[in-house]
Amino acid sequence: MDFELLPVYFHNFKKNLDKSINKDLEKFKINFMHFRPIILLYKNQEGLLLNELTDKIGVDKANVTRVINDLLKKEIVYKNEDKKRGYKIFLTEQGIIVAEYIIQKRKELDEKTFSNFTKLEKEQFTKLLIKYFNAMSNIEED
Repeated sequence: MDFELLPVYFHNFKKNLDKSINKDLEKFKINFMHFRPIILLYKNQEGLLLNELTDKIGVDKANVTRVINDLLKKEIVYKNEDKKRGYKIFLTEQGIIVAEYIIQKRKELDEKTFSNFTKLEKEQFTKLLIKYFNAMSNIEED
């Protein structure tokens, strides 16, 4: 395999994934930028502080704040004041519906995408991809 082409493959992979996610989210009048906080909040139903969300998404605070404000207007998330540490962000009932819809659509896409993979290949692919991105993150921190 030509390792020099990895950035091209990753770019095309992300581009196709973003396009698919945007198509699924059109019905809620949201886009890929909304996808990550919605899924992270669904996986962290105890809520997340804005800083925690920013760290997990890996985007600057201004962009995360803009996306959260948009989701607040759409009543997909709400804020709950935490007097000690600021406010936590949670999904509303509508937000949970959106998250579950997204998760279902991702599962359907994964089934199609990985239909030619064995269970072991899917597990190996996921582990190797995570390992690769963790190594890239460590390099960026150096």
